Amino acid sequence: MPGLYREIDGLLASHGIGPAPGQNTSVTTELRSGRAQAGENQPAIANALSTLQQAVSQQLETDQPADPLQLSYRGARSANPALDAATRIMLDHLFDRLTAIENRSAAASPDDAVAESPPRTPLSALKAKDLDLPLGKREAVTLDTLALIFEAIFDSTELPKAIKAAIGRLQMPLIKLAIIDPSLFSNDQHPARSLINRMARAALGLPQESEHPLCQRIGRLTVIARQTLEQNGSLDPQLAELDMLIRARDQAVRQAAEPHVQLLLEHENRQYSTRLADNWLRVSRARTRSPEIASFLEQYWLRVMIAAAADGGIQGERWQQDSNTADELIWSVLPKPTAEERKRLAGLASSLLVRIGAGLDSIGVSAAERRPFLNTLFDLQTSALRRQALAAAPAVERQVQASNPTAETGFLERNGRQLRFLPVPAGSKTPQRAPAGESLVGEWLRFLVSPQESLCGLCCWQSPASGMVLLFNPEWDYAVAMPQATLEQQLRSGHARIVSRIAVFDAAAECALKRLEQR
Repeated sequence: MPGLYREIDGLLASHGIGPAPGQNTSVTTELRSGRAQAGENQPAIANALSTLQQAVSQQLETDQPADPLQLSYRGARSANPALDAATRIMLDHLFDRLTAIENRSAAASPDDAVAESPPRTPLSALKAKDLDLPLGKREAVTLDTLALIFEAIFDSTELPKAIKAAIGRLQMPLIKLAIIDPSLFSNDQHPARSLINRMARAALGLPQESEHPLCQRIGRLTVIARQTLEQNGSLDPQLAELDMLIRARDQAVRQAAEPHVQLLLEHENRQYSTRLADNWLRVSRARTRSPEIASFLEQYWLRVMIAAAADGGIQGERWQQDSNTADELIWSVLPKPTAEERKRLAGLASSLLVRIGAGLDSIGVSAAERRPFLNTLFDLQTSALRRQALAAAPAVERQVQASNPTAETGFLERNGRQLRFLPVPAGSKTPQRAPAGESLVGEWLRFLVSPQESLCGLCCWQSPASGMVLLFNPEWDYAVAMPQATLEQQLRSGHARIVSRIAVFDAAAECALKRLEQR
């Protein structure tokens, strides 16, 4: 290549085309200076891709500067005609070789075929040595930088193979674009980078071998995007379509999760109702001296009160009625020293039995099962009418465990729907209400369900009471209910990541940087 540049320089000089004032006479020197277009004071934008480019440049011991060089091409001209002409010839030759490679690949795998199915051959990244480019040249740095990016994307376990193949089909157009457009390296909002990022975002949570219709649609979109890049057109239509696909898929996942959300709501409501009923039982047990009544309240009426709390809470009519029935039951077996109290009990006994029977009916207690207690209750009330004081029963405090839905592990199944509960971290307390903070609803998360297993799902709902989040992916057979404390711990430790906020292009650059450091 240096010899070619000298020959071109001599050809231009023979036609009276000399260097511009203040420019070096050697085209090779101009290209190596790296400032023919960029300017000596052009600031370098710090991002992962620019840093990777500099690292590649240093590793190859190039005599090019790390800052991107804006080359004169496609109508742009510098102050040095010799540089313009030499650059155009060099780029035309390089682009012809890239196009030839791309055409061979397209002939082997036509667009209409690769857009519909995952690749059958391993994906590979094109490197400078594959084109026999001198490793010290900027074009070689560009190729090897992008090669590292594509290698990291191809090695990703987060993307389906069909999406990796779709991204791989953009490799050639992006190489050409990166050579003539340095903003691809410096601008993290560059349309071409956004295209890659949104393709990956649209397919989050799909398995590696997925043949989801979404992958096929993205594959067809990639064919159009590649043609657009080759023609230096606008990617706005493709970016808008990807945004639409992302919104539509997220909405579909949340709609599919609704039955699981209802199941979790019912579960949380029952847990809250159990806590209310447990508190009621503590107070009621303290008011009775009868072991038989205390046992009945704990074994049967607690379940009645749980159902009442679930039906309308402690302010509901059913709670008030069932609580009043229990109060009258406790009172009915206390000694009745006065005629007024005995008269009240005689008038109350019949309706009290009816209400107790209705409560037991509501929780499915059979007539045979309830008969021993009703016989005992008759004897206790008879003794109360005879003013026989009950002996003080020894206080036996029931150890009621705090009802904590986040402490549960395993599965809850109803109507063919399953919820998988993750455990709360040891030492964490269940919040009385969900603390204020950033909601992750609508975000895709990669998280651990066990030390050996991770999943990627959409956060579809978060409980306003407990902070419990529900994660779902139609690829699973269940939804995951994760306590807020568990989610926060996994995020802090790095075991969970909000993958929908990761720009795959920049993440690949960071991955490539780590690989370079380890070499």
